[in-house]
Amino acid sequence: DPLFVDANGPDGIAGTEDDNVHLRGYSPCINAGDPGGDYSGQVDVDGQPRVAYGRVDMGADEVFPAAGDFEPDGDVDFADFAIFAGNWLLGVSN
Repeated sequence: DPLFVDANGPDGIAGTEDDNVHLRGYSPCINAGDPGGDYSGQVDVDGQPRVAYGRVDMGADEVFPAAGDFEPDGDVDFADFAIFAGNWLLGVSN
């Protein structure tokens, strides 16, 4: 399971134009593409560079994680803030 955002889209039918085949932030396809491939000049389905952070994702979408998405689940929300706040002073000594 590549863990697409919504493989069937709002109409509930896979393979139609409303499908959201972007990868979730915790997809096993992230950084799982062929590291030996030549991706120079290639872009993903969104027109973004095909390789992010030195590794290519498997499939047609390259994931660029959002800053602050600590879970990671593809969005920044209260759960991310809770992780951030819980770790704010860990390891800091005065």
